[in-house]
Amino acid sequence: MLNYNSQNQLCFSHDNKFSDPLINIVNNLKYEKPIYLYYKEELEHRVRFLKNTLSPIEIFYALKANAFAPIVQMLIKEGVGLDVVSLGEIECGLRNGCPPQKMIFSGVGKSHKEIEMAIRLKIRQINVESIPELLRISSIARSLNLKAPIALRVNPDVDAATHPYIATGLKNNKFGIETIALSEAENILHSNLDSLEFLGFSLHIGSQILDLNPFQEAFDKLKNIIIDWQSRGWIFNTLDAGGGLGINYTQDDFASEEKLAQQWSNQIKNSWKNNAENFFVEPGRWLVSHSGVLITKVEYIKKTSHHQFLIVDTGMHHLMRPALYQAKHRILPLIKNNNFEPQTSYQIVGPICESSDVINSEVMLTDNITEGDYLAILDTGAYGSSMSNCYNQRELPLELLI
Repeated sequence: MLNYNSQNQLCFSHDNKFSDPLINIVNNLKYEKPIYLYYKEELEHRVRFLKNTLSPIEIFYALKANAFAPIVQMLIKEGVGLDVVSLGEIECGLRNGCPPQKMIFSGVGKSHKEIEMAIRLKIRQINVESIPELLRISSIARSLNLKAPIALRVNPDVDAATHPYIATGLKNNKFGIETIALSEAENILHSNLDSLEFLGFSLHIGSQILDLNPFQEAFDKLKNIIIDWQSRGWIFNTLDAGGGLGINYTQDDFASEEKLAQQWSNQIKNSWKNNAENFFVEPGRWLVSHSGVLITKVEYIKKTSHHQFLIVDTGMHHLMRPALYQAKHRILPLIKNNNFEPQTSYQIVGPICESSDVINSEVMLTDNITEGDYLAILDTGAYGSSMSNCYNQRELPLELLI
């Protein structure tokens, strides 16, 4: 996490132990472009806490959150599997030492090539998102004279109370198989037992969820489906609760986040006890977001009759969440003056030729910010670099694990 040390310098800290001030790290790097910095100790703390809290539930990290190789390697070393959604992510997992048996393959648009690769590699589980996909998987597996290990991702039509762009469990979303189509899926399974190995069911209702009630509603709906299928003789061993557990972007409240994770774990275990042998979850943001900051430099201070702009050298091309989801990230100066008093409201914007390139529209900072100063955009370890791009032919940021 970020904090100030006794010399009022912005630092990564954990358990009251302070690293070098970030300004020293940035200066030693001879800053030339924005930098994503990730703090290894915070990552280790989060993954170990979640492993202990969820045990014996298996964790499959959502690789889409952050695929930076040192982070992926560290998580794999901790015994975490990967939730992957493309051939590129499968290959990333393999490059970084993740065996196929520690991968779950999700996503609504799996190509013929991707499915074939997943089956040949003997990936642990393929989460099936639609009836056409189920038929395609069966056909490909039969052509390979293999069985595809599949779980049916159920769309429970539950409102996750999150941003509509990251809600995935409503009937009007593209994700999962709606409950009225499960009978068709059951018929396909009956007719293709030679090519399909039915492992169980999967859920994922959305991302950045802070209210556990939608989870419980989804778990209860799936339990009714489980009981119904078991009454007709189906035997399966896996239930996958997906991910989506949120974090607090407005303040450091790690105790509350850990309490929420504990309650989530209890929900899963209590909802499905005696219904399967294996339980999976697929968190991403909760594991990596707080460990990362995006360092940026102030290029210009522009005052108009309506706003005071800080124009910085990063923007929506490096951190898409504010433009895409209207997300708010805290932003702090790299050095805190002894007499620091936030007194001026700034709109912090990037260099991209789009009016939506606003990182935060109301940031209170001291009025002695000058050109060339550095700012830290907090909690950017998830869905930051993984969504970055080279729009306007600009460079990608540097990434470092420290």
